[in-house]
Amino acid sequence: HMFLAVVFTNLIRFVAPQLMPAAAKNQVTLRVYMKNIAPVGVCLAGSLVLSNFAYVYISVGYIQMVKSCTSSIVYMVAVVVGQEVFSPSCGLSLLLICGGVAAASFGERDFNVIGFGLQVTATCVEAVRLIILRALVSSNGIKLDAMSGLYYYAPTCFVAILAPFLLHAEKAIPWHKLWALHPVLL
Repeated sequence: HMFLAVVFTNLIRFVAPQLMPAAAKNQVTLRVYMKNIAPVGVCLAGSLVLSNFAYVYISVGYIQMVKSCTSSIVYMVAVVVGQEVFSPSCGLSLLLICGGVAAASFGERDFNVIGFGLQVTATCVEAVRLIILRALVSSNGIKLDAMSGLYYYAPTCFVAILAPFLLHAEKAIPWHKLWALHPVLL
């Protein structure tokens, strides 16, 4: 997925650069990339990898229930870093949402602490990514449009996903059976 994002954003950048105004201006230096854009790609990769590993341990329905806490966690992280001011009414809403997830956790028949931990960690990493992205978009520095942002952080995400994949690929993917799937994949 991220590999295709890299390929197609590069294709768009050279065929129709007007669709990526920020990338066309070429304002991103290595320092700006490493400080502002690379963390977004790494967080996206972390969120995707952790969330996908959680599917091994817990059900899809339960993952969706845990993901309902994402807005609560994003708000809490934003308050901690100073992007938001805490509101008691918002805090009560967060308590209700998290209470519902806790109730669902107690009622989950196939609860698995590893899967739950992976999904909560993925949600926290996603919250950090969204906070960084918000700071990047609202900063006085470089202004990234959506396509330019994808153009810049997709390569970082791809490389960050590739590392854990290569470490577990021989166990997770039966490569010798891949050719049998070629009619389906084509």
